[in-house]
Amino acid sequence: MSLASATIPAQSSGQAEIELLSVLTEIESDPTLPILSIQIQERLFQIQASSDDSWTWRDYAIYRRTITSLKDRIWYWVDTILPPTPLEWQIVALPRPLFPLYYLVRLVRLILKHLFRIDV
Repeated sequence: MSLASATIPAQSSGQAEIELLSVLTEIESDPTLPILSIQIQERLFQIQASSDDSWTWRDYAIYRRTITSLKDRIWYWVDTILPPTPLEWQIVALPRPLFPLYYLVRLVRLILKHLFRIDV
């Protein structure tokens, strides 16, 4: 099935206007949106002015502030913290079938580093 053959339910113009007003009201009542929009605009123009388009910690902070659902916030942190990095691969050489254990190695390494101040 293609998108071209998909049907879109018809709405009355009055219903669409009510939904639009509801969205606009929600946008205007969010105090973080003006700050976020300024930060995003600054970053977009900064990228256009330079050849460096890599993400910085500030960019990730802006992105995190746009995540509204708790489930999505949790998934963001799990997906950011848990995946193994080349550092874990250097610390412990595991055979390919045991690759999932690198997630545990990563977690232990981060706990040692941040809770016990042991640099592994």
